[in-house]
Amino acid sequence: MYEKLTELITTGDYKEALYEFQEEYLHIGEREPKDAAKLCLLEASLWEALADSTSEYDAIARGIAYDGGNYELFYMLGL
Repeated sequence: MYEKLTELITTGDYKEALYEFQEEYLHIGEREPKDAAKLCLLEASLWEALADSTSEYDAIARGIAYDGGNYELFYMLGL
């Protein structure tokens, strides 16, 4: 579902990844909770790569609100 965003983050094209994220985030309310949490996880990964821990934490918190059972989000918190 988020292949392009994942690829951009993986290859280090963070500027383009931010644009792609914004496009996807516009439709987050239309997604299933697990898919919305996955988008938040990718957002948190992006902020982590950009060394913005406050935005990273906010993305993780939003993801947990969508899907409290997503272990990857808790892993990113260090729990």
